[in-house]
Amino acid sequence: MSNIILNKESLNSINLKKTTEDCSQKDTFKSAEINCEIWMTENLNVSYYRNGEAIIEAISKEEWEFCSKNKIPAFCYFENDIANDQTFGKLYNYYCVLDIRNLIPKGWQIIDNLPLIESLESIFSNTFSHNVNRNEMVRVENVVEDFNSKPSGFRRSNGDFVGKNKLFRCWSEPREGNPFYHIIKYPNSGIDLSNYFSDCNINPGNGYSIRCKKSKNI
Repeated sequence: MSNIILNKESLNSINLKKTTEDCSQKDTFKSAEINCEIWMTENLNVSYYRNGEAIIEAISKEEWEFCSKNKIPAFCYFENDIANDQTFGKLYNYYCVLDIRNLIPKGWQIIDNLPLIESLESIFSNTFSHNVNRNEMVRVENVVEDFNSKPSGFRRSNGDFVGKNKLFRCWSEPREGNPFYHIIKYPNSGIDLSNYFSDCNINPGNGYSIRCKKSKNI
């Protein structure tokens, strides 16, 4: 157990030392046009809000759980290894999404319930009843490739890390006042198109990836 007294003041003083070292907002992101919209093809990896304030990096299990229980916005790297940032981006709790300082870069918006994935769910479910022709499946596979989901795993609200290279979970806009996320599973043979699904019954203290698309209100 950490000897740190876990309160909002100490958490800020400890972790802001590291996050404030990165003083320049990343303003260019890899993207692709999918279904007539521009989507990021990488997970978000910013460490500060639009106003320049740093987002707390909660490293230890105790710090992450403290932020979860006290509704404090926080991010981390998977297994706290900064090397994962280049491939998978950062993991954020949902309080980062809700924060009025806005961690989404200017000109972008958080995905709105991932319609490009939801619109394909019926296709995925029909593949087993042979109602989808090969041309349609090629289109689906192209969208999946363009979206370039990263199986970044996630962090539970208690600080445990789970699912690297097996799961992609990303936050979305709230639905009916509840935190909302989407998940893609990766079996050993690769991405499983039948396992795209969404859920809103989730702990906002969990750490998931964030994916964005170009805002219509730039």
